[in-house]
Amino acid sequence: MPGSGGQACGGFASYTRVQVVSNVSRVESVAFVGNYLVLYLVQGGLAVIPLTQVPLLKNAPRERDAWEIVDGGTRIAWPALNHTLNVEDLLRVALPV
Repeated sequence: MPGSGGQACGGFASYTRVQVVSNVSRVESVAFVGNYLVLYLVQGGLAVIPLTQVPLLKNAPRERDAWEIVDGGTRIAWPALNHTLNVEDLLRVALPV
């Protein structure tokens, strides 16, 4: 969960930005913190995505908590919303933390 070390990007200052190098990024956990979707990556680090970048999740607060990691961690599914997102696509809109 987010550290208390700073206020940049909603209190996520103690984490470093994840850069996609050569391997496919894989997610190990997901959290919703305030108006952000937070991805905890297998490679270490995290990515913070504003929910304004994912309107379907922003507008479905109850359903968004029922997520599943699929395809070896490369995608996140929300069965109740019949929606799946690619981790690489989410990393492209992540905020610098």
